[in-house]
Amino acid sequence: MARKCASAAILDTLRDPRVVTLAPTAQLVWIRIVTAMQNSDISVLRFGSDIMNQTEIALFIQIAETEIETHLKTIIDRGLLAREGDGAIGCPMLQKAKTRSEINRINGSSGGRPRKDGTPPQRQQSLLLPIPGGDGKTKKTESETEMPTDAAKTPTYLLKESSNEVKVSTVSQAEFAEVGYAVLDAMGIDQAKTFVNFGIVRQWLADGADKAMILDVVTRKMRPGVTTPNYFSKAIAEAIAARPAKKPEWERQYDAAMADWELCGRGFAPMPNLRDFKPAEVA
Repeated sequence: MARKCASAAILDTLRDPRVVTLAPTAQLVWIRIVTAMQNSDISVLRFGSDIMNQTEIALFIQIAETEIETHLKTIIDRGLLAREGDGAIGCPMLQKAKTRSEINRINGSSGGRPRKDGTPPQRQQSLLLPIPGGDGKTKKTESETEMPTDAAKTPTYLLKESSNEVKVSTVSQAEFAEVGYAVLDAMGIDQAKTFVNFGIVRQWLADGADKAMILDVVTRKMRPGVTTPNYFSKAIAEAIAARPAKKPEWERQYDAAMADWELCGRGFAPMPNLRDFKPAEVA
């Protein structure tokens, strides 16, 4: 219910003079911020106790950081967003909706909204009676039946961390943002005017693609009408699979030693021996 009320409030702001009179790109920044906050169920731009900076806000709503720098102060000055005591940016509208939701939850858990005359609300009670012709025993109610333990209710795949999630988490935000915006530029998409989710780029990087490979594929495979980076996922996977396997570290060290010997050691120093570089476990 709170999410529905917040969504309605966001739509109402589109008729608010403070929003209507904003520049179109400023309106886009405002809508992106408040919608992302609502979808993430937060009312203040923080990671736990860490305050989001402008770069992190730009990544959070997937818009160019220059647009944040240009329009954020105006949005705050008009009261659509506000600075908290620690400097974090909050949304008064979402904070008010969250407070109202919490009050409704407390009232509901105590039997409903308190009466004006102070009389405590009466809870409706039901009496379980035996069924005629039965064995005289009442069936257990749903609340009395045994409930499975948390471990039994939790699917096995949620009990351990996904290896894919581990791979994706190793991609830095800076690399993700740099390559993501480069992909949109290669596609000819103006981030200031069109919202495009480039989250798939993080997966490509985690799978082993680099910036050069990704931009090469996007440039070669780009077609009129393509509006999402997801279109290139199959081609990226094929490029990763077709890439020559990397030599192991010991073999690269041997090649470097041989190159040095060829350059300045031939005739003066013994030739590097492969056995000195190859690990014992390698046949």
